Amino acid sequence: MKTLLAIMMAFFMGLLSAQVEVNYSYEMKYGKGKQVEFSGPNDIDQLVKDYGYIENILEINTTFSNGVYLFTQLEYSDPPVLGESFQGLNRFYIDYYWNRLYIKAGDIYSLHGRGLSLNLLQDQSIDYDNSVRGIEARYNVHDNFSLFTILGQSKYQYRSDPVERLKDLSLDSKLDFFGFEYDNDIIGTISSSLLLNDITSDNIIDYNLTEYDFSWNGEVKNLDLFIEYVISKTSREESSDGKKFYGMIYTDIFDFGITYEYKDYLLNHNYQVISANPPIVFRESNSPLLSSNTHIINWNDEIGHQIEINKKFSDHFIIQTN
Repeated sequence: MKTLLAIMMAFFMGLLSAQVEVNYSYEMKYGKGKQVEFSGPNDIDQLVKDYGYIENILEINTTFSNGVYLFTQLEYSDPPVLGESFQGLNRFYIDYYWNRLYIKAGDIYSLHGRGLSLNLLQDQSIDYDNSVRGIEARYNVHDNFSLFTILGQSKYQYRSDPVERLKDLSLDSKLDFFGFEYDNDIIGTISSSLLLNDITSDNIIDYNLTEYDFSWNGEVKNLDLFIEYVISKTSREESSDGKKFYGMIYTDIFDFGITYEYKDYLLNHNYQVISANPPIVFRESNSPLLSSNTHIINWNDEIGHQIEINKKFSDHFIIQTN
């Protein structure tokens, strides 16, 4: 215990003695008005209530001359646009590069491949955060071969009804993630990982998720290729298997950029806590004329194709078609 205390004191003394560069990012949202709630069983009885929010988010990025980086997110929201009122330190992490080792501790946000197996992110606009609190490490064994891991846990909160302002459901998530990456000028970049995610909750059946992720990225003449395949296994009352596949081909023909994407998702579970927003592989339209035809993605069972063609004539004139 004394040794650990001495190491921590030496570490923070080193931070204090180092030169510091600090960057700030501040965002405020404010609004008030009226909202309509339906209180009857047939959505006939309406109740008009006052609605308002004031949300303040301050992010402080601190870089020390000895290579240490500290991120802190302070929030004062009473109430926020979505979620519960909060005042204080919301998220933080500290990371450091040392020789061949990279290590991060705190709230971990990370992306592996295209996010089929692991995508930890925060989106304040929809009150979404699936990060884990723990450590992330990467060790470069050689210049072209590295090992990586993420170990952490979190309480993931979500809504039984998306229109509600507050989250009413939660589950405990424990993550163990291990993998390697190999890069070669001839065969491209190969990556493989193992993900273990234990889920416990009062309102769902506890289960264990195991996923094996394989990805490859390379070039063949003027083609850029990417493939990611995930074998997904869950253990609840009985075991069930699933898969996730995503492929992408890009080429340039007469200055026309052509991208083809393909996906095939087939899962037997509904709680993708660690993977957020894998490739959707369809064109999202923002036209108000198509608002009634919004595509509802079925992450558990869906096949998709998309071809995108881009042509740039100048910095201000670009043609895009899907």
